[in-house]
Amino acid sequence: MTVVDVDGTEPPEHFGFGDRLEIIAAESRRMTEVVAALDLETRVPTTPEWSVRDLAHHIGVEQWYWGQNVRAQDAQHRSAAELTPVPEDSDLLAWLGWCTYSLSAPCARSAPTRRAGPGGPNPTRRAPWAGTRPRRCPCTAGTPRA
Repeated sequence: MTVVDVDGTEPPEHFGFGDRLEIIAAESRRMTEVVAALDLETRVPTTPEWSVRDLAHHIGVEQWYWGQNVRAQDAQHRSAAELTPVPEDSDLLAWLGWCTYSLSAPCARSAPTRRAGPGGPNPTRRAPWAGTRPRRCPCTAGTPRA
């Protein structure tokens, strides 16, 4: 299997941890842009039984779930946090951003801190979401920050 970037180009020869985090960020941004541009009732061509809304909910829940696994530092357990209810349509984009942050922040914090060899993690490289936080929305009220 060949991994390609969002623009269809192949990754550089050395493809490390930071590159993977950047792909999560880029694909999440792309997903949010698509959700924002489409009617939420539009059917997903590759999964016709799902609407765009269903896909957005699924991606958000999965990002949150895996972020909790990373935060707990145990693949079999999550942290004690609980996912907020799936949001109203008016809060969907903010919720998706929150779910992406819920995954990306603990992943970035757990990144290796030294170079692991050719193409390994580069601790001086700034993650694409570094220094930013998703806009708070009513669906995250009372939820502890990462």
